[in-house]
Amino acid sequence: MAAAVFVNLLPDHVILHRMLPLAGDRTVVGCDWLYASEAVASRACRDGGVPGPAEHHIGVLHDWLLGRLGSARLAAGLGR
Repeated sequence: MAAAVFVNLLPDHVILHRMLPLAGDRTVVGCDWLYASEAVASRACRDGGVPGPAEHHIGVLHDWLLGRLGSARLAAGLGR
């Protein structure tokens, strides 16, 4: 089993997703969120804020995935 890396390039940051299979039913996933030093040095970050609206992308992915799964179920005749 080989490790895999997925690189997600976004306008304000990069995310590296690493997947390391340990067994047929077990995989370790690690993610590195990389921001430009200017973003991390901002006053908002020093005061406990986050550098960018990254959570928005997770919601968009979730909605897309649910839509794809629903379409696949309908195509297979399984309904919702």
